[in-house]
Amino acid sequence: MDEKKCFLSKVLLVAILASLVIPFATSYASATASSGATAQVLPTVVGPGNAVLVNTSLNAFTGGSVEIYLSTNNLATISSTDTLLATVPLNSNHALLNQNVTIPSSASRGYYYLKLTDDKGATVVVSNKFLVQTITPPSLFVCDYTIFQRTGVVGSQGYPNDTVRVCGSNFLPNKPVKIYLIDELISSKGTPVIKTYPGPTTDSNGNFHANVILPIDLITGTYLFVAINGGDLYRFGASATFQVLPVIYPDLYQYAPNGTQNAYNLYSVRADSAYQTLVFYGFGLPTGTLESVQIENAQGQVVATGVFPQTQTSGGVFSGPYTTAPNFTKVMPLPNNKIGVNVTIVQPLAPGFGYVAVFDISGVSITSYPFIASVPTNGLFSAQISPSSGSGPIDVQIQAIGLIAGDPFHPSPYFAGYVVAQLLAPI
Repeated sequence: MDEKKCFLSKVLLVAILASLVIPFATSYASATASSGATAQVLPTVVGPGNAVLVNTSLNAFTGGSVEIYLSTNNLATISSTDTLLATVPLNSNHALLNQNVTIPSSASRGYYYLKLTDDKGATVVVSNKFLVQTITPPSLFVCDYTIFQRTGVVGSQGYPNDTVRVCGSNFLPNKPVKIYLIDELISSKGTPVIKTYPGPTTDSNGNFHANVILPIDLITGTYLFVAINGGDLYRFGASATFQVLPVIYPDLYQYAPNGTQNAYNLYSVRADSAYQTLVFYGFGLPTGTLESVQIENAQGQVVATGVFPQTQTSGGVFSGPYTTAPNFTKVMPLPNNKIGVNVTIVQPLAPGFGYVAVFDISGVSITSYPFIASVPTNGLFSAQISPSSGSGPIDVQIQAIGLIAGDPFHPSPYFAGYVVAQLLAPI
């Protein structure tokens, strides 16, 4: 009897252990790295705190996402000394294509590998070796060149369709550069690269600069520039972040008098009259729903509300369903699918400068470029400005949006020329 109980106990113990082990074994069977899968890291020389791009062979994995570890060895195992950098989705080919991951800024000089696994380390794909260089490493700097040309301000933020200057140093001398614009947020489709730009050739010191144009359909957020150059043996590279901001323009072209439609005109809306409609175009807008529009004066006080059709935003622009097709405008190049939204200003506005529309898009507040309100004289809108004391000419600050080279320009507070600039306030 005791032997029988002992035998049954052993059988029961084996059954219990089997029930515990089998689920773990089957969970790994559903997501494994493929035999012979490969991973390549570019660049192969990079400084701490910079991004590298990871590419794998097709069908390298069977799961939906992959963990990427940083390691100092090329063993096909994940150890406690390896550092998890990111968990990223695989693309439709069960692979990674130019997936960006950032090397920790605390990484010391030395050779490293990336290890990729989609099954918690049961199967591991090891990348090629790359060097983290801490002595004069390659570096990258980006600034919005469009804003710099207008204001002299250097900053790593700007707007869709702006020209951005990308500057690199300590790259391989006399070698061509390739520049990648990357969505820094991990893409749900596993395709983080937005655009690739062919760059210039570095000089004899390994320096370069390139002007690239941002796509017009970017949405607000943080993006990454990665530059790589070199030959078959070494690829030098560096990265830098760039912030894309939203912008909303009032389209006052609709108020231009006859005979001036050959250029974009910034005229005011009619003052002292309720229910004036103004068209707005947006770029870099967050994806969401237009919730409200408020009109503020130059002092930041809410003086009117705007009503509008049901409006969504996607691809950085207003997307309908009840928005207006664009008129001819020189605010910026407008592809055929870019549309504006009609906003009717309910309350009358007093004559004045510096009015703005504040848009609430799914909780994100975005302030438009300014516009003015005035009463038309002889069919033309004008801004009546009087000096505070004395007589003679006065100085005014003039802002013009969307002017291009060759446009005639005759700004005057009393005369509407071919292109009339928006008058903001006396200096």
